[in-house]
Amino acid sequence: MLALAKAYPNLVSITTRDYKTSGYDGKVQELKGPAALRYMKFGKKGQDKSDNPGVLLIASPHAREVMQPMIMLEVSQQLLANYGPHSDDPAVQDITSLMDYTDIYIVPVSNPDGLNFALYDDPMWRKTRCQISGSEHYGVDCNRNYDYHWEQKDPAENTYGGPYPFSEPETRNIASIVEEHANIKFVCDFHSRGNQIRRPAGIEDKDDLEYFKSIQDRMQAAIKASRGQEYDKIDSKVVNGASDDYFYFKKGIFAFVIENGTQYKPMLPEALEIVKECSEGAKELLRVAKEYG
Repeated sequence: MLALAKAYPNLVSITTRDYKTSGYDGKVQELKGPAALRYMKFGKKGQDKSDNPGVLLIASPHAREVMQPMIMLEVSQQLLANYGPHSDDPAVQDITSLMDYTDIYIVPVSNPDGLNFALYDDPMWRKTRCQISGSEHYGVDCNRNYDYHWEQKDPAENTYGGPYPFSEPETRNIASIVEEHANIKFVCDFHSRGNQIRRPAGIEDKDDLEYFKSIQDRMQAAIKASRGQEYDKIDSKVVNGASDDYFYFKKGIFAFVIENGTQYKPMLPEALEIVKECSEGAKELLRVAKEYG
Protein backbone atom coordinates (compact mmCIF):
# COMPACT_ATOMS: atom_id res chain seq x y z
CA MET A 1 0.00 0.00 0.00
CA LEU A 2 2.75 2.43 0.98
CA ALA A 3 4.67 1.62 -2.20
CA LEU A 4 1.62 2.34 -4.36
CA ALA A 5 1.09 5.66 -2.64
CA LYS A 6 4.73 6.55 -3.23
CA ALA A 7 4.57 5.52 -6.91
CA TYR A 8 1.28 7.34 -7.58
CA PRO A 9 1.22 10.27 -5.15
CA ASN A 10 -1.47 12.14 -7.07
CA LEU A 11 -3.85 9.18 -7.25
CA VAL A 12 -3.59 7.38 -3.88
CA SER A 13 -4.37 8.59 -0.38
CA ILE A 14 -3.75 6.37 2.65
CA THR A 15 -5.53 6.66 6.00
CA THR A 16 -3.77 5.00 8.93
CA ARG A 17 -5.73 4.48 12.13
CA ASP A 18 -4.54 5.78 15.48
CA TYR A 19 -5.12 2.28 16.88
CA LYS A 20 -3.41 -1.00 15.97
CA THR A 21 -3.98 -4.73 16.08
CA SER A 22 -3.24 -6.76 19.21
CA GLY A 23 -0.08 -8.05 17.52
CA TYR A 24 1.48 -10.96 15.66
CA ASP A 25 3.01 -13.45 18.10
CA GLY A 26 4.53 -16.07 15.81
CA LYS A 27 8.05 -17.19 15.09
CA VAL A 28 9.10 -14.45 12.64
CA GLN A 29 10.82 -12.01 14.96
CA GLU A 30 10.75 -8.95 12.69
CA LEU A 31 6.96 -9.18 12.30
CA LYS A 32 6.14 -9.45 16.00
CA GLY A 33 3.98 -6.86 17.69
CA PRO A 34 0.97 -4.73 16.75
CA ALA A 35 0.33 -3.90 13.09
CA ALA A 36 -1.03 -0.71 11.57
CA LEU A 37 -4.55 -0.70 10.17
CA ARG A 38 -4.96 1.25 6.93
CA TYR A 39 -7.08 1.80 3.87
CA MET A 40 -6.48 3.35 0.46
CA LYS A 41 -8.60 5.86 -1.42
CA PHE A 42 -8.14 6.22 -5.16
CA GLY A 43 -8.69 9.24 -7.33
CA LYS A 44 -7.00 12.35 -8.64
CA LYS A 45 -6.16 14.58 -5.70
CA GLY A 46 -7.88 17.93 -5.69
CA GLN A 47 -10.82 16.53 -7.65
CA ASP A 48 -14.19 17.06 -5.96
CA LYS A 49 -15.88 13.65 -6.01
CA SER A 50 -18.13 13.98 -2.98
CA ASP A 51 -21.25 13.35 -5.05
CA ASN A 52 -19.87 10.20 -6.67
CA PRO A 53 -20.96 6.78 -5.42
CA GLY A 54 -18.36 4.94 -3.39
CA VAL A 55 -17.18 1.32 -3.44
CA LEU A 56 -15.33 -0.48 -0.67
CA LEU A 57 -13.30 -3.61 -1.52
CA ILE A 58 -11.90 -5.61 1.39
CA ALA A 59 -9.93 -8.82 1.72
CA SER A 60 -8.35 -11.26 4.12
CA PRO A 61 -10.55 -11.13 7.24
CA HIS A 62 -9.92 -14.88 7.41
CA ALA A 63 -6.20 -15.41 7.75
CA ARG A 64 -5.79 -18.71 5.91
CA GLU A 65 -7.36 -17.29 2.73
CA VAL A 66 -3.94 -15.98 1.79
CA MET A 67 -4.60 -15.26 -1.90
CA GLN A 68 -7.13 -12.46 -1.35
CA PRO A 69 -4.63 -9.58 -0.88
CA MET A 70 -3.20 -10.44 -4.31
CA ILE A 71 -6.59 -9.66 -5.85
CA MET A 72 -6.79 -6.30 -4.10
CA LEU A 73 -3.28 -5.34 -5.21
CA GLU A 74 -3.94 -6.44 -8.79
CA VAL A 75 -7.09 -4.31 -8.97
CA SER A 76 -5.19 -1.40 -7.42
CA GLN A 77 -2.32 -1.62 -9.88
CA GLN A 78 -4.64 -1.91 -12.87
CA LEU A 79 -6.53 1.20 -11.80
CA LEU A 80 -3.41 3.24 -11.15
CA ALA A 81 -1.25 2.12 -14.07
CA ASN A 82 -4.03 2.65 -16.60
CA TYR A 83 -5.26 6.06 -15.51
CA GLY A 84 -4.89 8.37 -18.48
CA PRO A 85 -7.32 11.26 -18.97
CA HIS A 86 -5.90 12.08 -22.41
CA SER A 87 -5.67 8.54 -23.80
CA ASP A 88 -7.50 7.35 -26.93
CA ASP A 89 -7.27 3.71 -25.78
CA PRO A 90 -10.81 2.48 -24.91
CA ALA A 91 -9.47 0.26 -22.09
CA VAL A 92 -7.62 3.18 -20.54
CA GLN A 93 -10.66 5.42 -20.97
CA ASP A 94 -12.74 2.81 -19.13
CA ILE A 95 -10.36 2.69 -16.16
CA THR A 96 -10.03 6.47 -16.12
CA SER A 97 -13.79 6.90 -15.96
CA LEU A 98 -13.96 4.51 -13.00
CA MET A 99 -11.34 6.54 -11.19
CA ASP A 100 -12.99 9.86 -12.05
CA TYR A 101 -16.62 9.00 -11.39
CA THR A 102 -16.49 6.69 -8.37
CA ASP A 103 -14.85 6.89 -4.96
CA ILE A 104 -12.82 3.70 -4.55
CA TYR A 105 -11.65 2.43 -1.16
CA ILE A 106 -9.52 -0.71 -0.83
CA VAL A 107 -8.28 -2.70 2.18
CA PRO A 108 -5.89 -5.38 0.89
CA VAL A 109 -5.36 -6.95 4.33
CA SER A 110 -7.99 -6.51 7.01
CA ASN A 111 -6.45 -9.06 9.44
CA PRO A 112 -2.66 -8.57 9.25
CA ASP A 113 -1.74 -10.50 12.41
CA GLY A 114 -3.77 -13.51 11.38
CA LEU A 115 -2.45 -13.42 7.82
CA ASN A 116 1.15 -13.44 9.06
CA PHE A 117 0.36 -16.33 11.40
CA ALA A 118 -1.21 -18.31 8.54
CA LEU A 119 1.77 -17.62 6.27
CA TYR A 120 4.55 -18.44 8.73
CA ASP A 121 3.15 -20.50 11.63
CA ASP A 122 -0.14 -22.33 11.00
CA PRO A 123 -1.49 -22.50 7.42
CA MET A 124 -5.02 -23.23 8.65
CA TRP A 125 -5.23 -20.31 11.09
CA ARG A 126 -8.44 -18.33 10.52
CA LYS A 127 -8.89 -15.71 13.25
CA THR A 128 -7.01 -12.72 14.65
CA ARG A 129 -4.23 -13.22 17.22
CA CYS A 130 -5.64 -11.52 20.30
CA GLN A 131 -5.63 -13.55 23.50
CA ILE A 132 -9.15 -14.08 24.80
CA SER A 133 -9.51 -12.69 28.31
CA GLY A 134 -9.93 -15.39 30.93
CA SER A 135 -9.17 -18.09 28.40
CA GLU A 136 -6.26 -20.04 26.97
CA HIS A 137 -7.59 -19.42 23.46
CA TYR A 138 -6.54 -16.93 20.81
CA GLY A 139 -8.32 -15.04 18.09
CA VAL A 140 -11.65 -13.65 16.93
CA ASP A 141 -13.31 -14.35 13.58
CA CYS A 142 -13.47 -10.88 12.02
CA ASN A 143 -16.43 -11.88 9.87
CA ARG A 144 -18.52 -12.80 12.92
CA ASN A 145 -17.73 -9.61 14.84
CA TYR A 146 -20.07 -7.16 13.05
CA ASP A 147 -23.10 -5.75 14.81
CA TYR A 148 -25.83 -7.69 13.04
CA HIS A 149 -27.29 -10.82 14.65
CA TRP A 150 -24.03 -11.13 16.58
CA GLU A 151 -23.87 -14.38 18.55
CA GLN A 152 -21.98 -15.37 21.69
CA LYS A 153 -19.85 -18.46 21.05
CA ASP A 154 -17.15 -20.54 22.66
CA PRO A 155 -13.70 -18.88 22.22
CA ALA A 156 -12.36 -22.28 21.15
CA GLU A 157 -14.50 -22.19 17.99
CA ASN A 158 -13.09 -21.06 14.66
CA THR A 159 -16.14 -18.83 14.23
CA TYR A 160 -15.87 -17.16 17.64
CA GLY A 161 -17.25 -13.65 17.13
CA GLY A 162 -15.57 -11.93 20.06
CA PRO A 163 -16.86 -10.84 23.48
CA TYR A 164 -19.18 -8.24 21.90
CA PRO A 165 -19.85 -6.69 18.46
CA PHE A 166 -17.00 -4.59 17.08
CA SER A 167 -14.72 -5.65 19.91
CA GLU A 168 -11.85 -6.04 17.44
CA PRO A 169 -9.80 -3.18 15.93
CA GLU A 170 -9.67 -5.06 12.62
CA THR A 171 -13.47 -4.97 12.32
CA ARG A 172 -13.78 -1.41 13.60
CA ASN A 173 -11.36 -0.30 10.90
CA ILE A 174 -13.64 -1.63 8.15
CA ALA A 175 -16.87 -0.34 9.70
CA SER A 176 -15.32 3.09 10.24
CA ILE A 177 -14.57 3.51 6.55
CA VAL A 178 -18.30 3.41 5.82
CA GLU A 179 -19.04 5.75 8.72
CA GLU A 180 -16.51 8.25 7.41
CA HIS A 181 -17.66 8.11 3.79
CA ALA A 182 -21.44 8.24 3.53
CA ASN A 183 -21.35 7.96 -0.27
CA ILE A 184 -20.22 4.32 -0.13
CA LYS A 185 -23.06 2.40 -1.74
CA PHE A 186 -21.34 -0.91 -2.54
CA VAL A 187 -19.11 -3.27 -0.55
CA CYS A 188 -17.48 -6.51 -1.67
CA ASP A 189 -15.67 -8.80 0.76
CA PHE A 190 -13.29 -11.33 -0.88
CA HIS A 191 -12.92 -14.84 0.55
CA SER A 192 -11.94 -18.39 -0.33
CA ARG A 193 -13.50 -20.83 -1.25
CA GLY A 194 -16.43 -22.01 -3.39
CA ASN A 195 -16.57 -20.07 -6.70
CA GLN A 196 -19.61 -18.10 -5.57
CA ILE A 197 -20.98 -14.56 -5.69
CA ARG A 198 -23.13 -14.12 -2.58
CA ARG A 199 -25.74 -11.54 -1.73
CA PRO A 200 -26.88 -11.04 1.90
CA ALA A 201 -29.08 -13.66 3.51
CA GLY A 202 -32.81 -13.15 3.86
CA ILE A 203 -33.55 -10.56 1.17
CA GLU A 204 -35.95 -12.64 -0.92
CA ASP A 205 -38.84 -10.32 0.02
CA LYS A 206 -36.89 -7.07 -0.37
CA ASP A 207 -37.43 -4.56 -3.17
CA ASP A 208 -33.68 -4.67 -3.80
CA LEU A 209 -33.61 -8.36 -4.73
CA GLU A 210 -33.75 -7.90 -8.50
CA TYR A 211 -31.06 -5.22 -8.39
CA PHE A 212 -28.84 -7.55 -6.37
CA LYS A 213 -29.43 -10.29 -8.93
CA SER A 214 -28.60 -7.99 -11.83
CA ILE A 215 -25.29 -7.06 -10.19
CA GLN A 216 -24.52 -10.72 -9.57
CA ASP A 217 -25.25 -11.38 -13.26
CA ARG A 218 -22.79 -8.71 -14.34
CA MET A 219 -20.06 -9.80 -11.98
CA GLN A 220 -20.56 -13.43 -12.99
CA ALA A 221 -20.24 -12.57 -16.68
CA ALA A 222 -17.10 -10.48 -16.09
CA ILE A 223 -15.46 -13.29 -14.11
CA LYS A 224 -16.43 -15.92 -16.67
CA ALA A 225 -14.97 -13.89 -19.53
CA SER A 226 -11.50 -14.29 -18.01
CA ARG A 227 -11.13 -18.07 -18.47
CA GLY A 228 -14.63 -19.55 -18.52
CA GLN A 229 -15.04 -20.20 -14.80
CA GLU A 230 -18.70 -19.65 -13.88
CA TYR A 231 -19.28 -18.57 -10.30
CA ASP A 232 -22.62 -19.53 -8.72
CA LYS A 233 -24.96 -16.68 -7.77
CA ILE A 234 -26.42 -17.44 -4.35
CA ASP A 235 -27.65 -15.83 -1.16
CA SER A 236 -25.33 -16.00 1.83
CA LYS A 237 -25.94 -18.55 4.56
CA VAL A 238 -23.97 -16.59 7.18
CA VAL A 239 -26.14 -14.29 9.29
CA ASN A 240 -24.29 -14.01 12.63
CA GLY A 241 -22.06 -10.97 12.67
CA ALA A 242 -21.08 -11.07 8.97
CA SER A 243 -20.00 -8.06 6.94
CA ASP A 244 -22.47 -8.31 4.05
CA ASP A 245 -25.50 -8.66 6.32
CA TYR A 246 -24.34 -5.79 8.53
CA PHE A 247 -23.66 -3.42 5.66
CA TYR A 248 -26.97 -4.13 3.96
CA PHE A 249 -29.38 -4.37 6.89
CA LYS A 250 -27.77 -1.74 9.14
CA LYS A 251 -26.31 0.68 6.57
CA GLY A 252 -28.41 0.20 3.43
CA ILE A 253 -25.37 -0.70 1.31
CA PHE A 254 -25.40 -3.23 -1.53
CA ALA A 255 -22.99 -5.75 -0.07
CA PHE A 256 -21.52 -8.88 -1.63
CA VAL A 257 -19.13 -11.68 -0.77
CA ILE A 258 -17.02 -13.40 -3.42
CA GLU A 259 -15.87 -16.89 -2.46
CA ASN A 260 -13.21 -17.77 -5.02
CA GLY A 261 -11.34 -20.92 -5.95
CA THR A 262 -11.55 -24.38 -4.42
CA GLN A 263 -8.63 -24.12 -1.97
CA TYR A 264 -7.49 -21.69 0.68
CA LYS A 265 -3.97 -21.65 -0.75
CA PRO A 266 -3.94 -22.81 -4.39
CA MET A 267 -0.72 -23.35 -6.29
CA LEU A 268 0.61 -20.16 -7.86
CA PRO A 269 -0.54 -20.78 -11.48
CA GLU A 270 -4.12 -21.35 -10.32
CA ALA A 271 -3.91 -18.46 -7.86
CA LEU A 272 -2.91 -16.09 -10.65
CA GLU A 273 -5.89 -17.19 -12.76
CA ILE A 274 -8.20 -16.54 -9.81
CA VAL A 275 -6.59 -13.14 -9.30
CA LYS A 276 -7.29 -12.29 -12.95
CA GLU A 277 -10.93 -13.36 -12.93
CA CYS A 278 -11.76 -11.76 -9.58
CA SER A 279 -10.10 -8.53 -10.65
CA GLU A 280 -12.52 -8.47 -13.57
CA GLY A 281 -15.42 -9.06 -11.20
CA ALA A 282 -14.27 -6.22 -8.96
CA LYS A 283 -13.95 -3.80 -11.87
CA GLU A 284 -17.45 -4.70 -13.02
CA LEU A 285 -18.76 -3.73 -9.59
CA LEU A 286 -17.00 -0.39 -10.05
CA ARG A 287 -18.82 0.02 -13.37
CA VAL A 288 -22.12 -0.72 -11.60
CA ALA A 289 -21.28 1.97 -9.05
CA LYS A 290 -20.40 4.50 -11.76
CA GLU A 291 -23.89 4.03 -13.22
CA TYR A 292 -25.64 4.17 -9.84
CA GLY A 293 -28.22 6.87 -9.27
